[in-house]
Amino acid sequence: MFKELISFQNTSFPCRRITLKEYGDVLICSDCLGEKLITTGGEYTSDLAMKVDEAIFYFADKELFFLSPNDFHSVLKGDIC
Repeated sequence: MFKELISFQNTSFPCRRITLKEYGDVLICSDCLGEKLITTGGEYTSDLAMKVDEAIFYFADKELFFLSPNDFHSVLKGDIC
């Protein structure tokens, strides 16, 4: 189960902080949040959206946040590295 949430536009989105050997501590968030931050035309929805996006290392499928921490890390390491 996910442990952290980020709120944006009155909606909470799951996220996790993990450590990747190659990148250090990073923030991984639900791809549902990514869809709220950037329009279909590739523009940020607001200045706040840009700041939130810049703090996030990677957007992952929301279903991954229900995995155990070890499984979550293993799946993401395969996707990212």
